[in-house]
Amino acid sequence: MAQRRRTPDALIAAVVLLSLALAALGAYVGGYFALSVLRGPPSHDILVRDFPHRWQAEIYSPLVKVESLVRGQIEPSWIAEP
Repeated sequence: MAQRRRTPDALIAAVVLLSLALAALGAYVGGYFALSVLRGPPSHDILVRDFPHRWQAEIYSPLVKVESLVRGQIEPSWIAEP
């Protein structure tokens, strides 16, 4: 009788943790584009990423920097004070 090979528990845990990390990253990036609007000339002199609230602009500022590397200078902005 052939014995079944068991998948190591550490491998299963690593796959689950990687899946959770990728899902969280996807939600972060998805929220960045869903919550903001990119505005540029003629309404602004430079590209501006508008968020509804200041705390959202602060949370997503690392992604604004990454997008700035691809598109050129982009400044985070918010529409309303909390």
